[in-house]
Amino acid sequence: MNRIITLFIITMALFAFGCSQMSVQPKNEGYQVTDSRNVTLHFKQKPQRIISLFPSTDEVLLSLVDHSRILALSKWSRDLNFSNVSEEAKKIPLIAERSPEFILKHKPDLVITRPDMGQDVSAIKSMGDMGIPVYVFRGPTSIAEVRQYILDMGAVTGEREKAQQIVDEMDKELTDLEKRFTSMKLSRKKALVWTTRGIVGGKGTLTHDILLKAHLDDALDECKMVPKSVASREIVVKENPDIIIAVGLESSGSKMIDSILQDPALQNVKAVQTGKVILLPIRYTSCNSQYLVQGIKNLVSAVYNINQ
Repeated sequence: MNRIITLFIITMALFAFGCSQMSVQPKNEGYQVTDSRNVTLHFKQKPQRIISLFPSTDEVLLSLVDHSRILALSKWSRDLNFSNVSEEAKKIPLIAERSPEFILKHKPDLVITRPDMGQDVSAIKSMGDMGIPVYVFRGPTSIAEVRQYILDMGAVTGEREKAQQIVDEMDKELTDLEKRFTSMKLSRKKALVWTTRGIVGGKGTLTHDILLKAHLDDALDECKMVPKSVASREIVVKENPDIIIAVGLESSGSKMIDSILQDPALQNVKAVQTGKVILLPIRYTSCNSQYLVQGIKNLVSAVYNINQ
């Protein structure tokens, strides 16, 4: 009997110890992320005063976090020419400035920027020296990198699950589009992308990826282009594309198209002869966010007359 009582007491003691251990909640130590500079940022909680200094971040943030957590968006966010969320962005009270003075005044707990688009590297450093977390990202050069960029935004804002949902929706739309191409058995057309700064594309560029997803062959496929480089006009005559895609502002796009169609040096190019010079609003390519998919769908609609 004494042995049974002793075992009972030991069992109850172990049970009580286990319960006491379970009731102790692990200390919330937050999370950490590493940016493109290989700088690691530590967060005790999800940032609540976020400043975006770049258009694609504006677009991702507005779909990713509660708007009350956004302190300011970039100066392009309200411009219909460059932003896919211009109306939504107007509900955010502040337009961000890139100066350390603006940042210091408004005391954000997260600043997101991209230095290769005009952000002074010394300004980024000074913000970091002031104790303000600055997350620096690199511009995507493929759709896969756009996906990763969105996931990275989810990581730094503490919204990984929501970011994954956005990426999953992108993937679904692109998969559905590919299924339509497969069922319709359309022949591919050769396309060339002409922007306000010149002719762009080639392997290793986001432009190249966009064309492939739109069921188009890149006229610069064999050219050794790098991101941000432009090709000479002679390439248009040499490659003789079926389609010329003019990437520009909707307000002045017709003038851009007319200048291409009326160029004496291009009159023997198939796209010019058939009038296949189409406008793709710059906001679908300049903002490397989930709205890139809408640009691809618009492109498909214009080239192949496929309703979205």
